[in-house]
Amino acid sequence: MTVSTFQTLFLPLGINFDKPDNATILNSAAYKALALKLDLWSRANQDVLEAFCLHFEHLLITSRHKRFNILKCFKKVAIVRAFMFALKANTFDSTAVPIVIRMFFSSWSSQDNKADVAWTGTIKTILEVHWSAEDS
Repeated sequence: MTVSTFQTLFLPLGINFDKPDNATILNSAAYKALALKLDLWSRANQDVLEAFCLHFEHLLITSRHKRFNILKCFKKVAIVRAFMFALKANTFDSTAVPIVIRMFFSSWSSQDNKADVAWTGTIKTILEVHWSAEDS
């Protein structure tokens, strides 16, 4: 899959990469069925994975509709739990983990300062358990 194919695939879901300030989840059922299948996206090449992670930034930071996106979609979906499980289960290969971790810190840590401590602690624990300094 190429990045342009990925972007075309996400367009009907409400994520236009040319206009990130308008990113809105139009169909939450389709979004859950396609965008939140982490085992699928973990197999993508690095460019597509970076675009996948960038779409969270568009939805949660850049978009004028970020509050709507959070309240109508992300509160209903256990996306954090899904990502934590995927990291614990080594769903993403070692080259993809830094991309996913960067996405966590850029997208979600801007939402709530109290959550920053929990994110940092949880991610640090996962990394310590599953990867050593030699792995990096």
